[in-house]
Amino acid sequence: MALRFNESTDYISIADSATLSTTTDDWCVGIWSCVTDNSGSLYQYLVSNNSYYAANSLNLNLQETDLGGPADDCWRCFLADGDTTQIDLTASASTGGDDVWRLIVITHNASASRMEMWFVTQDGTPTRTASFADTNFGAINSGSWCIGRRTDGNAARYYGGDACEFFKGDFYLTVDEMRLLGTGKTIAQIGREPAVYHPMLVNDATFVDMFGTNNASPSGSPTAIPHPPIGGHMTGMEYW
Repeated sequence: MALRFNESTDYISIADSATLSTTTDDWCVGIWSCVTDNSGSLYQYLVSNNSYYAANSLNLNLQETDLGGPADDCWRCFLADGDTTQIDLTASASTGGDDVWRLIVITHNASASRMEMWFVTQDGTPTRTASFADTNFGAINSGSWCIGRRTDGNAARYYGGDACEFFKGDFYLTVDEMRLLGTGKTIAQIGREPAVYHPMLVNDATFVDMFGTNNASPSGSPTAIPHPPIGGHMTGMEYW
C-alpha cells in the first residue's frame, strides 16, 4: 500500500527531533514517489524541513510544467546548513508526471565531499541525477518536517501524487543497496537501520516510527492505495 496526496490539504508532519538532524558525515533521506499529473505553474513539495532558503533546511519539490524555467517538470532539492551555505540539486532530466514509481534519495557522501540526488526505478536501475561538491557544507540541525507540503503551509506548495516509505539514515547508500531497494527490498531488509522510518501504508491517526521515536501525524485525508510490491507490503510479511 501507499498514500495518495491531493495537492491541497493532505500532508504528514514529523516533530522536530535531533535524530532528524544531519551531520558532515554520511547521511541520506529517501522516499518513494509516483506523480501522474504535473501540469500547471506551481511547486509540489514532497519533503520539506524548514522554509526554503532558511538556515537548516532541506526542501524536495517537483516543479510543474508551465513555470517557464529550465527546471520545469524536474525534481529539485534545495539545502541550506546552519550558516545558510546553500546547495541546489536539480535533476538532469524531466521526470515529472510520468506515472512511474521511483525512489528519490538525497544523500551525502562524506568521503567524496559530495551531495547527490538519485532516482531508483522498480527495475532496479539507480541513476545519479544531480551532484554538488559540498566541501564547505555543514550540518542541518533538524526543525519540523513535512511530507506532502512545504512546512510553512503555503496553499500553492502541496504535493499531488502517491508516496510511501520515508526514511532518514545516518549512512550513505551504495549503488548496490539502491538496486536492491528498487527490486523489492525495504531499507530494513537490506540491513540498514535508519534513524527514522515511516512506511506510510495506511492513513493512521498516528504514524509510528518503525525504528526510532519520531512518530508522525497526518492532516487532511491521504488515501491508501495499492502499491507495486516492495518488501512485505503486499504479502503480509514483516518489514524486516
